[in-house]
Amino acid sequence: MVLRENGRVQDHEDYAGGAKGERAAIYEQSRCEDGEYVAAYTSAGIQLWRRKLSDSGAPDGPDGNDYDVVGKRLDPRSTSVCDSVSVGMDQQKIQDLLTERKLPYREEPAGGRVWLVEESNTQCRLWFDEKTVVVKKRKIFIAE
Repeated sequence: MVLRENGRVQDHEDYAGGAKGERAAIYEQSRCEDGEYVAAYTSAGIQLWRRKLSDSGAPDGPDGNDYDVVGKRLDPRSTSVCDSVSVGMDQQKIQDLLTERKLPYREEPAGGRVWLVEESNTQCRLWFDEKTVVVKKRKIFIAE
């Protein structure tokens, strides 16, 4: 598996577990107690696959692995507007926060109840209920 600078993993595994012809659109790198992982998701948020990168949370040296990392690593501790949003927050407060930070957002085709905010290396997806209150949020890391 080769992770390139544009975030695309070039391998047949891009299709693994997905519908025929469905490709990974988002790659997420995560760290757990037992090591570091990378996962592929469709544009709809469906996980196609998840693979372990290392045992210690950092990739092994060039002699100890079967993959090449070309590009920069994702920093799961990097902050984004998603960190400032909490479940139960009013939509107008979020809109004010986005205006203050000069961040655009777009409404996804779910009747205006899902917003997508894109920042450098992260996406924040926000779900609202009928009272325009956040009921769910998801922060996604993106390799560029």
